[in-house]
Amino acid sequence: RKAKLLGARVVFGGPYATVLSRQILKNRGPYSPDYCVDAIVQEDGERAFYEFALGRRLNGIKNLIYQTKGGIKENPVELLDLNDLPAIDRDLIDIEKYIGTQKSRALMTCAGKGCWWREKSGGCLFCSSVYRTLRLKSPELFAKEIIELTLKYKLDFINIYDEDFLGNLEWFF
Repeated sequence: RKAKLLGARVVFGGPYATVLSRQILKNRGPYSPDYCVDAIVQEDGERAFYEFALGRRLNGIKNLIYQTKGGIKENPVELLDLNDLPAIDRDLIDIEKYIGTQKSRALMTCAGKGCWWREKSGGCLFCSSVYRTLRLKSPELFAKEIIELTLKYKLDFINIYDEDFLGNLEWFF
């Protein structure tokens, strides 16, 4: 609400916003009494958020859910090739705030998105993953990223934040 009052365009993303997108827009979208959310990005948000930030027309942004006078619109979903995404530029922030102490220096990264088990069975009873398939960066690209992060930031360890890092054992070995 505060961001909206300051004139910001507000977009949500992530698993909970995706699952609750219709309720969020119904209660907080442009045609609700409590307007404070413009759109929701579902699944891969890297390109969709970028295009939203550029001010592109909402109906032309894949992976976007938004509200019009006619109702809630859901654009087609495009899953990105993780190997084609640029490396995260961590120099845009004060990285030392995220690394930790001098005794134990760590950062997080991801090898992929999704879960092997969800792809094969539909997922666990408690599954909250929005991704229906397991997609992984190439082993070479992921190894290069780990080496570069470790050397550049003098890390002791890296947290691999994936839903199913070992879901594809052929990829791992």
